Amino acid sequence: MDDRFGNLELSPSYQAVSESEKDKIRQIYTVLKTLDPLIREDRAILLAIDSLHFYTPNIEHLRRRCAQLIVLAANQSKLTKRIDQAERRASIEEKSVVQYIPNSKIEIVEESERKETQVRKKMNAWNSLENFDTSKGEDIDHWLKKLECCFEIDGLNEDVKKIAVIKLKTSKEIMEYIENLDENERRDYQRVTTLLKEKYNGSISIQNAQAQLRSYRIDIREEKFYDSCIKLGDLVKVAYNYIGEKDMLKAQLGELEKALRFREDLWSKLNNNPSYKSFQEAARDLESLLIVKNSMNKNKNKKFEKAAERPKLEKVNVKCFNCGLVGHYASNCPKKVSDDTEVNVPKQRRTFEASEKEVKKLDDDKVSEQNKLIMDNLIRREMYRRLISEEKKDNKGNNEEKIEENESSEIPSVGEGNDRTMKVKEEEILTFEVKGAFDFYVPVQCSDGNNIIALVDTGATKSCIAESRAVKLGFNKRKAIPGKCMMMNGEILETLGTFSTKVMFHNLVYLELKMNVVRDKDMGDNRYSAVLGSDALLACGATIDYLNKRIEIGGRPLITLNLDSTNEKPTGIIRRCKEENRKTKNNLKVDLRKKPREEEDLTFKRGKVYRDNKSELFKNFHEERGQVTYRCNWRNSLNNVSEPSKCYWKRRKFMNDFEEDGINHFKSHILEEGSTSSKGWRSNKIVLRKLQ
Repeated sequence: MDDRFGNLELSPSYQAVSESEKDKIRQIYTVLKTLDPLIREDRAILLAIDSLHFYTPNIEHLRRRCAQLIVLAANQSKLTKRIDQAERRASIEEKSVVQYIPNSKIEIVEESERKETQVRKKMNAWNSLENFDTSKGEDIDHWLKKLECCFEIDGLNEDVKKIAVIKLKTSKEIMEYIENLDENERRDYQRVTTLLKEKYNGSISIQNAQAQLRSYRIDIREEKFYDSCIKLGDLVKVAYNYIGEKDMLKAQLGELEKALRFREDLWSKLNNNPSYKSFQEAARDLESLLIVKNSMNKNKNKKFEKAAERPKLEKVNVKCFNCGLVGHYASNCPKKVSDDTEVNVPKQRRTFEASEKEVKKLDDDKVSEQNKLIMDNLIRREMYRRLISEEKKDNKGNNEEKIEENESSEIPSVGEGNDRTMKVKEEEILTFEVKGAFDFYVPVQCSDGNNIIALVDTGATKSCIAESRAVKLGFNKRKAIPGKCMMMNGEILETLGTFSTKVMFHNLVYLELKMNVVRDKDMGDNRYSAVLGSDALLACGATIDYLNKRIEIGGRPLITLNLDSTNEKPTGIIRRCKEENRKTKNNLKVDLRKKPREEEDLTFKRGKVYRDNKSELFKNFHEERGQVTYRCNWRNSLNNVSEPSKCYWKRRKFMNDFEEDGINHFKSHILEEGSTSSKGWRSNKIVLRKLQ
């Protein structure tokens, strides 16, 4: 005989049924005792036997039906008590004087009922605890601690009752897990809680949350938007539970920003307001913006609906504006003229097409001018490169002798004295003089194959492109939404809209970006047609080196153009090239206060170019470089040297070589720089034809 069902098995009604029905009665009896631990033994036995017909194998349905039976039995007992109390009240009122007191009422409450309600209130602490949901993936440890506090309030000390409460307050999965344990483990409360903590520790739910987070989509409907955002935040909490509270808000806002990338208005709102104190505040703010946007769209739709509801005119009274006859519209006119004539085209449409043609013509002029500047810079760079290579060959022998001398000499070791000297130099105040600014201009190739010049602007938050260039690339002004962008000087420009395009740098790096379209007059300079802002530089991982005046994109050096015609820049280029090509050992000591000697940079092995003659040479070259005949200008400038030397004749020979094979070499140079497409080569070929 089982101790749990001792009184039940002694009942004659229980012994009269079959074994299968006995098993069902035992299950009903267990559920009744679990739902109401204070129920009397005899009442529980009667309810279990009488409710045999309500048995169902589904444990959830069985629990619900047993709860209804307990409520019905309690209501029946209260009803009988009230009938007895009514009879007692009638007898008491006859003998009592309370009825003569105005607004008085006789209340009869039994002492047993009063004690029972007090005990019942005290024993319902565990019932107020929320059920544990395994689908959320939370750790069960915290919930079990709360349940233990409820047990202390209720005064439950029996392990069997505690385990029964755990079954009631958890899901079906945990109930089946406890029932499948061994008999000894199933009756030990400490063992059951230990096993539950090991199984439901939240580790499996982290993987599920991360998988859901990767494929999560925000519900953009107004009534579902806020709940969808909150669910996303809960997934982030579970997936990234190892980070602190300060970084949790950043992670939630970052995932929300990724999920809203298909809605530009909501994405920009979230991206431009990083001062949210909580994730709920951000979700409410975005929800309000969504409601406003939807209401504006509804008003637009109402206008179209009102227009559709207007009574249509009968075609009998309609006059055609094309032929003048009655009975049809101008759009359905059989005598409609061809599209080539502009007789019946609306004035607004003609004006727009005319302005579009002017914009395209302006772009052709700007592209040809920028291609000329690109060719100019590349030709000068090629001339300097070949000139330095000639000088490098002449100075090779002298440099090798210097290297041997430096190798024979020992490098002084760094001792205490050197450390003291270095500390003194670090403590010295370095003073620099600002002489001017430097702008980076880079050539880029558009999707149509044309090469343009772009200005690198680190202060611009968004990249911009001229209207004339954007129209050539397929920008539709009528469908675009105007906006605003901020330049590096703080100026706010009104944009004509956004435009997605693909550009290629000449180091074979492709970049897909969304650019703001601005008017050509707002660009400020016709020498460039685009501005690369911080969004493009950040996307391609650009590195800007102001010391050497170079840019790297994707770890590859990028061609930069010198569009300012000053006499100091070519000299600086030659000096920098010579210093980079010089083969000497690395010097450990660097004195920032020491100025480079200009006479040493102007000295060659087989001759010496005097400073006056060299400045005159570069001056003549830059005055005439705006023309097309570069070779003649360079030769005339060389003829102006008053004191010819061996270096002079060497340069004359260099220019004769450049005259013979300069064009072919420049073609190969253009191919090496990245102009690979047929359209891009065609635009460069036009400039080469002008040079010839």
